[in-house]
Amino acid sequence: MKRFWLALATASMVGACGQPQPAPSPDVPPPPAAQPQDDSAPPDAAPEPPPAPPRGTLDDPLTIDALPFHDARDTTDAPGDLAGVYACNPDVWMTGGGFAYRVEVKTRSLLRASVDRIYGEDVNVDVHLLTDEGQDSKCIAAHDTALREVVEPGTYLIVIDTQADAPKAPARHGPYMLDVSLEAPPGPCAMERHDQLMLWWRCSDVLDCRHDDLDNLGMPILSMPATGPVVAEAHLVTDAETFPGGWPKSGRDGLARHFEITQKASGYKMPRRRAPWAPAGEGLNVSRFGEGSTFVRPPPEHETWYMNMFWAFPPPPATRVIIINPANGRAVVAAAGYEKGPGSSKRVGGASEETLHHLRSRHRGILQMGLATDQTLPFGPIECFLER
Repeated sequence: MKRFWLALATASMVGACGQPQPAPSPDVPPPPAAQPQDDSAPPDAAPEPPPAPPRGTLDDPLTIDALPFHDARDTTDAPGDLAGVYACNPDVWMTGGGFAYRVEVKTRSLLRASVDRIYGEDVNVDVHLLTDEGQDSKCIAAHDTALREVVEPGTYLIVIDTQADAPKAPARHGPYMLDVSLEAPPGPCAMERHDQLMLWWRCSDVLDCRHDDLDNLGMPILSMPATGPVVAEAHLVTDAETFPGGWPKSGRDGLARHFEITQKASGYKMPRRRAPWAPAGEGLNVSRFGEGSTFVRPPPEHETWYMNMFWAFPPPPATRVIIINPANGRAVVAAAGYEKGPGSSKRVGGASEETLHHLRSRHRGILQMGLATDQTLPFGPIECFLER
């Protein structure tokens, strides 16, 4: 019996080891063929193209595609020096480099470009307007913060360049913000748009006024041009008048003579003038009759058309202000800088009785006031389109 089991075990071993194995089933895929080993090195990669040269030079300026335009950069990253010295600003060393921008003007326009030095006095960059001629560009205008220039159709360069305090001194590089806009060319009654600091205690809901407590010590800020009630002002003694003791003794002392002088100087006639002299005792109770708060006597032609506001910082005497009556479009070029008031934030300003008479207005009538863009305009009535 043992021999039988031994023979059977031996036969099984011979069948497993000595006989060919059955063919694989046709449903089982063969194992993948071994891939030949490739020991060769990969081909060299194509070299990286050199970086494009930085834009912003006079020959390759940055493009202003749409207006108004805003951009923020740092002149530390400028592609290189630009002009160095500009013919329209020859006493300033612009040796630190900056950026040039190209702008296309299709119609005669007023171009405004302003630069904001983000870190104040530590950065000194100026804005320049040039013709678009590459290295041969000619300087048209320059300013340390903002420029405004009437330009004809064509292409121009706006250049932000970095100033140095001396030819070999370090340039005062730093970040800046640039704003560019185009406006219709100024007409005879064009007005400047700006924020005016006022001495009012608080803003009222009558005027376009706001407070900014972080800047300007919280003083009210009036958006100009401003529209609102305008009061009738009294008369001021001119530099062509003399009085015993220097000033009128009452509110009507010498007014007849005053009217003759101012009417002759201005050429403006009224059936009757009624306003008295400016009252005495104003401005810490030191003013005399007919004396303005600035203590400057206006020429007769200025006094005829004078105006005032309650400015925190009055403009220089003879500053031109446009006053327009929205109801009829009549306008006057008024003289600012001789008087201050009224103190109510519900009144935009005051004007002489001659001004109100020409405008067909009245005491507290609604008028528009704004700083004239053209500071060479003659004082008195002017024909213009109403700004709305």
